[in-house]
Amino acid sequence: MQALGLIETRGLIAAIESADAMLKAAEVRLVERTFVKGGIVTITVTGDVAACRASVDAAASAVARMGGTILSTHVIPRPHESLDGSMIGSVDPVWEQEEIENTEDKLEEDAFEEEPETAEEETSKEEPEAAGEEKPDQNPESEAKKAGANRAYVESTVETDGIDKAISALKRSRTAEIREMLLGEYPETSLNSESAANMTKREMLDWLKDFYTES
Repeated sequence: MQALGLIETRGLIAAIESADAMLKAAEVRLVERTFVKGGIVTITVTGDVAACRASVDAAASAVARMGGTILSTHVIPRPHESLDGSMIGSVDPVWEQEEIENTEDKLEEDAFEEEPETAEEETSKEEPEAAGEEKPDQNPESEAKKAGANRAYVESTVETDGIDKAISALKRSRTAEIREMLLGEYPETSLNSESAANMTKREMLDWLKDFYTES
């Protein structure tokens, strides 16, 4: 178990300032922040002994410069392994790796959701209105639903233009909308709320593609 660096401040702003200074000053990882009555907040980081000492010193200086109140600071060079996950949050490297992997999955999903529009879609937006033609009233919510996550639209698009076109349209829908559609409009499948909750947007669209390809 690596060393622990702790700083206890009064007030949340001072705690945030100290955490920021600790993470910037040395190669340490934030383990947890603990709130105590009376506005007392403890920030805990982990790393090697030198890094923890440097981060705690930097945090103390940062809080002092902003006029905050430091109640105490401390570094535990060799904490007992029983502290891990009991009195403090887990400092297990495996836990850190899982967090990194989850973050990478989220970034991949966000990038997938922000896929740029095709040239055909961009061209259609730039087409001028015909002379004398009145622009019909548009309801953004109904337009989003029309080209969004509902089974009737998906199946109509699959029938006329194919599954790839339907999937392309669904990419503009939010992840939560697609998940709601899968759970509410495909009762004949074995998909349940637990399995759907763990699926990324890409996985749900792949599931839909397989559903219509195999059917």
